[in-house]
Amino acid sequence: MIGILPKHLLIGNEKYPIRSDYRICLAIIQMFNDKEMTIRNKNNAMIEMLYKNIPDNDFEETVKQAIWFLDCGKKRNNDNSKDILPQPRLMDWVQDEQLIFAEINKQIGHIDIRSLPYEHWWTFIGRYMTIGDGLFMSIVSIRKKIKAGKKLDESEREFYNQNRDMIDLEVDMQEKNDVIDWYLNRDEEHRIGDLDG
Repeated sequence: MIGILPKHLLIGNEKYPIRSDYRICLAIIQMFNDKEMTIRNKNNAMIEMLYKNIPDNDFEETVKQAIWFLDCGKKRNNDNSKDILPQPRLMDWVQDEQLIFAEINKQIGHIDIRSLPYEHWWTFIGRYMTIGDGLFMSIVSIRKKIKAGKKLDESEREFYNQNRDMIDLEVDMQEKNDVIDWYLNRDEEHRIGDLDG
């Protein structure tokens, strides 16, 4: 129904109350970025975090409904997911936290959203999606150009050189460092062989 913020999810014919505050949803997203956890463990943790009463009848539907909620009511079409190229990551909720909240707080005006006792996830995402021009969007724009291999203009290059710690995503840096460590930890013979192609 249009204009309704869901606080329950329908599994089978039964409504299950959920924790719909944005903080819970951000914690779930952060948990899904944990590369040490299996998908099954992530799904179990998501269910425990989101649902107030855990459905015991249909695990797959319980996960599907949770993802529908986290996606703000958008349906995923899994049939052609292999045909969709993954999009480059342009933001990180943890690394960009202060920038994101500063932009959202501009919309609210006189109060910090983090001081509110409750904000529905969909409302929070609506605020996030309407972030306008500002520092955060400038950083996202530069990240997008870099990931697309496009040349930065002079002012963007200067800004990037002065603010690499804000612009370079730490996860990307960690992945690069993991590759470098893997390469350096190989014995010299294998490293030289790698260079020969």
